[in-house]
Amino acid sequence: MTSLSVDKTLRRARAHEQKGESGEARALYQSVLDAFPGNKKAQQALARLGGAGPAGDPPAEIVEPLIALYNQGRFAEVAEQAAQLMRQYPDAFVLWNLSGAAAAQRGDLEQAEAAFRRAVALNGGIADAHGNLGNILNNRGKVDEAAACYRRAVELDPENPELYFYLGVVSQTRGAQDEAITCYLRSLEIAPGNAEVCNNLGTAYQAQGDIDQAIAAYRQAIDAVPEHASAQNNLGTVLQTKGRLEEAAECYERALSIRSEYPEALNNLGVVRNNMGDRDAAATLFKRAIALHPGYAEAHRQLSEVIKYTADDDHLARMRAFHRSPDIAEPDKCLLCFALAKASGDIGDPAASVAYLKEGNAIRKARLGYDIEQDRRLFASIKSAAPGFSGGAA
Repeated sequence: MTSLSVDKTLRRARAHEQKGESGEARALYQSVLDAFPGNKKAQQALARLGGAGPAGDPPAEIVEPLIALYNQGRFAEVAEQAAQLMRQYPDAFVLWNLSGAAAAQRGDLEQAEAAFRRAVALNGGIADAHGNLGNILNNRGKVDEAAACYRRAVELDPENPELYFYLGVVSQTRGAQDEAITCYLRSLEIAPGNAEVCNNLGTAYQAQGDIDQAIAAYRQAIDAVPEHASAQNNLGTVLQTKGRLEEAAECYERALSIRSEYPEALNNLGVVRNNMGDRDAAATLFKRAIALHPGYAEAHRQLSEVIKYTADDDHLARMRAFHRSPDIAEPDKCLLCFALAKASGDIGDPAASVAYLKEGNAIRKARLGYDIEQDRRLFASIKSAAPGFSGGAA
């Protein structure tokens, strides 16, 4: 919980208290204490409401040293001490929450998920608890459950921009671009000028094909943080789609001046240079991208388009090995097939070229879910709607 969200949580708790809604007020004050046990305003408010928080929570003098260990990065000690304290305080939300956070920091996502689920079960009125669980579920690929957690979190804390950002991210992962855009806009409404939110908003607009809105969002990100390499690169990609190659190249070059080892920007700049007729510069850029990221299939495919292969070409041998790898992802294998088809044609092996083309096309067809019956039904409906139309010239 940030200082901004602490202040807002305290104000919301006070508003509930003034309305006589003591249960809601107590839950919010306790959420502040769970994150910051020494917060005097929350302590005084809970005392005023006639309680020190949910039954089973240890006193602050026990929790504060544990939080200090966490802030020092001593996560194994936090986990060990929290486990010991849970024997005495088995229903302590703060201990389960700290245990989950420590497990997440140590990379034990299964343990983190279990701990955060227990924390939510103990006190489901704390937005950060749902947010923490959502983060872990998202990292574990459980995006639908993560989205549900974030939605509950924003219901509990509707003025927290970070929660809207997280919900936007997981919505994009699920392909729900409209929801993502709504979340990012709400996050920016609460806290304007956040470069990460603007950058993600741009990617959501871009995914929808709204290029002008994407350009505006990326420019907002860059206005906020000029050294934002990803936003510079992303702005280049949308300018490139509009045919503004010189501007796109400038964006990629700025991205590379910020982050020299940026394979995507190198590849994108290479595509622009090739489109502008400088094949040698393009080849150099693709090779640099591959050197940084040997498994970058798109860069391999782009390089194959700008060089002429010989039978003993080192890059051809590397692509063949990459293609044979049991760990290669289907989208990457598809790109490699098309690159190898072109290379095989260069060296005078048409049979191999055709075989690679067939394999690449089969992968692409499966991924697109194409069925020729869809086209047959479409043309049948057109004929039915316009029986007098022959399709030929008069």
